[in-house]
Amino acid sequence: MDGATDPRRHVLSWSCLLAAIVFAGAVTVLAVGQVSDERKFPFFTGDVEMAGPPSPSGVLRDGVEVFWTRDVLEDDVLAVADAHPVTTSVMSSATLDLTRAVAADGTIVTALDGGRLIPLDAVGVDPERHARFATGNTARAFAELDGVEAILGETSALLRQVGVGATLTVNGVTVEVVEVLPDDDVGGAEIVLARSTLEQIRGGPRGLLTTDAMVADLIEATLGETPHRRQRAEDLAWVRNGNLSVPQAHLKVEYGEFWLIPRPDGSFTPDPAWKDENIVLTILPIVGETRCHKLFIPKAVAALEEIQRQGVSVFVKPEQFAGCWSPRRVRGSGNVSRHAWGAAIDINSADNPLGVPPRQDVRVVDAFVRQGLEWGGLFLRPDGMHFEEQTSVLR
Repeated sequence: MDGATDPRRHVLSWSCLLAAIVFAGAVTVLAVGQVSDERKFPFFTGDVEMAGPPSPSGVLRDGVEVFWTRDVLEDDVLAVADAHPVTTSVMSSATLDLTRAVAADGTIVTALDGGRLIPLDAVGVDPERHARFATGNTARAFAELDGVEAILGETSALLRQVGVGATLTVNGVTVEVVEVLPDDDVGGAEIVLARSTLEQIRGGPRGLLTTDAMVADLIEATLGETPHRRQRAEDLAWVRNGNLSVPQAHLKVEYGEFWLIPRPDGSFTPDPAWKDENIVLTILPIVGETRCHKLFIPKAVAALEEIQRQGVSVFVKPEQFAGCWSPRRVRGSGNVSRHAWGAAIDINSADNPLGVPPRQDVRVVDAFVRQGLEWGGLFLRPDGMHFEEQTSVLR
């Protein structure tokens, strides 16, 4: 999904991250075959080996243009990128299924069986080409990334309780963690793989970076009517595709991480302990009874009460309320919906079906946006009924 273009950006220091975690609250430890009763996220008890001090490293933003699409890039667009390898890099994305994590010392940190898995937000890069869009240790880490190696973002390393030398098993493939980089440098992703590796597992190319204005214009022309975004990297909170949404790793820190058991229809059974602690039955103004995450409820209530105060409740139709918590994948995608966390709400669903230009009253939209929610009407595939959590305790 898309994500708000917040110009504020900085590389989180490890101390800031730990401070944010203290603010976020309780913690969870994943053990062999089980998850502890503390539901927030795994508590990191050791040292994560960082790639080095953040000051001399990072991703380039000035003069970089970012393209991304809803669907995979067509061959003619990839041909343009491949014809200009020095100035252009392709990025892939997917949600991977984590079933096992082993620390560098051999300690089994996560071991899930019985069809259980933890969803990981993954990005794939062309190592040498992507390194040209970074500096220092970050550039080196990208350039040296091999087919069975992985880079983790700082937040992901904390969630996983692992650092350099650990191994993760995703979709039956075991990769070794070779670097841990600041979240900004990996686009907020939980795991970065070589693009060829990721696309063999799952997903496809959905993003492009280029420093050549003429190549950017050529890409624009080649994309034609294909739904896409063209943005300046310096304007983005996260340099990646789907950059309107808060990164999944950051959502996990605040709303908790759960394992799930998928069903064929795209829905799934979530960790019942996480559900029991976080998902509560409530009555929202105007729309009535529903289940949401306990942290999301105050925002939904505040937005709907504002709509009432403005006297525009008529523009929120209770009979078209489509709920809040729904454990499922995004329709038409393998990504986990923000509804699975109970961190999104759908209103006026019949008037604003998925993929159709939205018809929400601007005062309704503004009321939710003022509570820190992102409106799905801005997504590449418009989802006008949808409002989701956008703020992050880490940023």
